[in-house]
Amino acid sequence: MTLSGEDFKKLLDAMLQAYNKSDLRQMVKFNLDKDLDEIIGGVTGAEIIFNLIQWAEARGKLEDLLNAVSQNRPDNLELQKTVNGLLNTYFLSAITSTLPSVKLQVNHIEPIWYP
Repeated sequence: MTLSGEDFKKLLDAMLQAYNKSDLRQMVKFNLDKDLDEIIGGVTGAEIIFNLIQWAEARGKLEDLLNAVSQNRPDNLELQKTVNGLLNTYFLSAITSTLPSVKLQVNHIEPIWYP
């Protein structure tokens, strides 16, 4: 799962509003079993969250990050809206891209008459 630039920015902004560095460090440790300072760098909150999202994308862990963020901040409506929107969009995209094309061909239909 890879985010578009627009979706990346939406997630970054929502996470910036929801987390300070200490809370983010705890969420990553508790929900992703990682040490934030070991997996990414950055000085400002925006840099840290930007790097965390990139780290998750590069390792195929973006869905894990989205679920962790959602579970960790269930009362943050803006964050929930953003995360749920992303999960729905990318989940549906993944499903539709893996389904084979189905063609329905009807050769002949017999009418059914009821007396």
